[in-house]
Amino acid sequence: MEDTAYPAVEHKKKSPLTEIFSHPGTLQRSRVRVFLILGVVIVVGIWMVPNLAAMYHLARGGQYVASVLEPAHAGSLLTVACSLAPAKDAQTREQLKKARGHLGRALDFNPNLSQAWLGLARANCLLGQPDTAVKSYQTFIELRPENPLGYLELGFALEAQCATQPSKKNADESPFAPWVVCAQKGFLAQMGAAWETAGVGPGQFLAEGERLAKEGQSEESLRWYARASLVAPGWGKPWAQAGALFAKNEDWENAAAFYQQAVRREPRNRDYGYQLGQAYEAVEDWGAALDAYANALEGEGKVGTSNVYFRMGLISFRRLSPPNGERAWEFFEQALAADDFAINKWERGNVYYQRGDMLARQQRWEEAIGEYEEALVLLPEHYWAHVGLARALWKTGQIERGIQVAKKALEISPERKHAYLLLGNIYMAQQDFAEAKKYYLKVQGLDPEDKAAAQALEKLEQVNP
Repeated sequence: MEDTAYPAVEHKKKSPLTEIFSHPGTLQRSRVRVFLILGVVIVVGIWMVPNLAAMYHLARGGQYVASVLEPAHAGSLLTVACSLAPAKDAQTREQLKKARGHLGRALDFNPNLSQAWLGLARANCLLGQPDTAVKSYQTFIELRPENPLGYLELGFALEAQCATQPSKKNADESPFAPWVVCAQKGFLAQMGAAWETAGVGPGQFLAEGERLAKEGQSEESLRWYARASLVAPGWGKPWAQAGALFAKNEDWENAAAFYQQAVRREPRNRDYGYQLGQAYEAVEDWGAALDAYANALEGEGKVGTSNVYFRMGLISFRRLSPPNGERAWEFFEQALAADDFAINKWERGNVYYQRGDMLARQQRWEEAIGEYEEALVLLPEHYWAHVGLARALWKTGQIERGIQVAKKALEISPERKHAYLLLGNIYMAQQDFAEAKKYYLKVQGLDPEDKAAAQALEKLEQVNP
């Protein structure tokens, strides 16, 4: 019997889907996987879409704020939004409003986005809305309590906020006028606490004030000095620097007010007392100047004790009416004895010159000559010492030498009339009328209103027509 050949059965390969659907258990597991994947995709999408949108708006808003702030940052890292004057031009304000819009949208998507709160605070500062800025900074600090930047900028926002508060200013309060309002409204303590938390030292504020002062920005400089005094209320230097700023502008009354505050905080700082004395001299309050210098002597500083004694002697001799010659001489003696001319070293020679003039007023000519000569050893180009010495030599009969010294004064300062007048008088006394007339005419050329020269020329016309 022949074997019957059966055709081989061909097994077709099943597709993955057929395999799944042919086994119910496998189908169930696959469905689960699919739903899990879809779920992950949806969850990721739900998380990413708003966060991506938030980041987009944060970036756009940040760009607008940065475009306004970056030029101001060129001078100092301490220049923050609320330390600047609010923007005034329309284009800048429009940019800031766009920034605020974008940052607000970023916070709609993610209210915990700390950088958006920081940017929003800055935009509000630059738009002149410190109240809103303070709230934004406070939220930033809640989200980022370890970031000192929030505390630093909050201090400036509080400062700007207090400046908008209505208040009755008391003229007897601090010379730093803006702080009167802040103190009355309780802002000072908050500002100081914020800056202290930020780790900002008074030296940084002072240095910023000094930088701005050198650039001629006096008003802004004063604000930084005031901030330095707030952070370090017992420090006299911010007040002294502010006083120096007023002194430079010859506003001596304000300079004295600031120096008073510096001395009040550091009464043993000789430099502040000396500066206060200088301010009082400028307003011709001689008694107050003497008191300030006397107090300065009790302290220490870069100013030498001899410098202080010299000013006291000068006031007593030259400024008081009548002069107190005895007291002046004592001060000059003390200046020379201390030999501590740490600043204005030329004052040592000037002590001798002043003493020479004191003796000359008493017609103690020989003694005066000794003082003038000492002055000229130290200050060989001292015009007045030459004039004083020439007069003293003439009065003691040393005519030729007196003439030589007077002519040396002419070489030193030919634009001054006093040596010419002295030479005219010497030659007149010697009856050298031609030479006398020459020098009197020189005086009139320099000062047509000089009465002494006019009278001498009239006399010459009578005795030598």
